This record gives sequence, C-alpha cells and structure tokens, in this order.
Amino acid sequence: MPSVCIHVRKAYSESEEIAIMNAVQAALVTAFGVEPDDKNITLIVHRPHRFMCPPDRDDPERYTNITVVGHASRTVEAKRRFYTAIVDNLEALGIPRNCSLIQLHELPPEDIAIRGGHPMTDFPTMIGVGQR
Repeated sequence: MPSVCIHVRKAYSESEEIAIMNAVQAALVTAFGVEPDDKNITLIVHRPHRFMCPPDRDDPERYTNITVVGHASRTVEAKRRFYTAIVDNLEALGIPRNCSLIQLHELPPEDIAIRGGHPMTDFPTMIGVGQR
C-alpha cells in the first residue's frame, strides 16, 4: 500500500476533501492495482501564505501537491497511467490540470516495514503488485 500525502492551499468542505483523497485512491487502484480498501492517505490544508506555488497556474488557489511513497515495482507505463488518472480525477473536481505536482518516491521493498514491522521482502506476493 503506498503512503500518500496531499497538500492543498485552499480550505475545502469535508466532502470535497474526501473527494480529493478518493480521486487519488482511484488512480492508485486503476494504474497500480492497489486494492480499493487499501488506503493510507493524508490531506493537509495550508493557509495560502504558507504554501507558495507558481503564480502562472490557471487557479493558484487550487494548487495541489501529491507525494506518494511506495515500493519500487511499477513500470513506466503504469506510472504514466497513474499521473494521468490523478490529473483527470482532480480536473473532474475543479482542480485545473496545471495545478498539480505529483511526486512518486520509490523505495526498495526491504526499506518498507509492514504487518507488525516485517520488511516487505518477507511478503514476496505483495512486491509484484502493480507491475501491470
């Protein structure tokens, strides 16, 4: 399960925040084959003066940073699908395409501990997830 942190510089309603988190989760499911209920997503709202962004965006108020940390196993094509799915899903929520920064940080499976502190390499079937 990737760990996701979404930073926004606009106060959204609770339902809008949930929709943004679900938009990113849907991209993980579609592009990486993550199980729909396998979620680890945090959304952090910053006051605009504490979150600077490029001023030339279509709607700087809606600028959104998405950082995903997961294990290194995805193909370049899966990553492309992931990035496109996020931008498409956020655009449907009113966040312009050029108002997203997506950063994917991949770690070797032995550098991720799951299920009680065991390295992911102890679960070889999990490492192959998302190589589509």
